[in-house]
Amino acid sequence: MIDSDFINSSIPDVVWITLQERLESGLPNNYIVISDTGDGSYVVLNCIECDEDKIMIWTPGINDPNTSFDRYYSDFETFFYDQIVNLI
Repeated sequence: MIDSDFINSSIPDVVWITLQERLESGLPNNYIVISDTGDGSYVVLNCIECDEDKIMIWTPGINDPNTSFDRYYSDFETFFYDQIVNLI
């Protein structure tokens, strides 16, 4: 998060990009954008699932939820650890 003005913000503000994608691309409300893949897709956190499939790759523009989401990481901790390790 950058600041509390979510409407007039921009990337890399996770609240702003999540709200934008919900409005413009139909991102379901139970997902929060946490990263991008560099190819137009986003890494999203599933805020409903507790046991598996917490981190997904979401491709905007695909209307079928069965094909617009791909499993990426089963938990946030492993995803976050891998992001840190890749930066070092």
